[in-house]
Amino acid sequence: MKQISIRVSEHAFRRARKRLGWPKRAINRMAYRVWTFGTHIGAFSAAVMQSVCRDDHQFALRRFVLYGQHLFVFAVDERRNPVLCTVYRPSRAYLKNLIHLAKSSGSHVDPRRN
Repeated sequence: MKQISIRVSEHAFRRARKRLGWPKRAINRMAYRVWTFGTHIGAFSAAVMQSVCRDDHQFALRRFVLYGQHLFVFAVDERRNPVLCTVYRPSRAYLKNLIHLAKSSGSHVDPRRN
């Protein structure tokens, strides 16, 4: 099986260090882990997607991945490789809505992680 190559934008590096406290060498490893084991949520409206990823015009497809208590925003580049764009710490109420949305869309959500 082919290993997925995940890039991390400079903006995502800054946000992961600030919001998660991850050291720089851990961010690439954790980006792969989030993409592989996180809960992918695809049922977002276009308005939500534009407000979250307003600065990345070169990427056509965006994916939202819930992992732990954070929302990771990935884009897919022209070679179909994921690129971590940014990381958010949603409020508790918004996090509950995201978990409900993931469950209703058929995604498996582990309540111990989310």
